[in-house]
This record gives sequence, structure tokens and C-alpha cells, in this order.
Amino acid sequence: MLESASAATDLDLISYLKAIPDARMRRGVRIPAWYLLLVAVLGILSRC
Repeated sequence: MLESASAATDLDLISYLKAIPDARMRRGVRIPAWYLLLVAVLGILSRC
């Protein structure tokens, strides 16, 4: 049980979102994709 608990603490949301590849065109990209995904996840969690 302790191994799964320590493995779960090694993963955090921002590291997970940064690992997702950015599929957008490079033209005009100013905001990192992980930041947009983070705002979307937080909006969903806050029921916005």
C-alpha cells in the first residue's frame, strides 16, 4: 500500500500536462498548451 501512495505523490498535474504534446500550429502560439489545459481542468473542477 505504501508503494502506491508514494508513486501517486510523484505525479502532479502540471508535470502531467507538460508531457502532453502541443498539436497546435507554431504560428501565433503565445501561451503554453499546458497552461491552457490547466485553466480548462480548473474550470471544470470548479463547475464553471
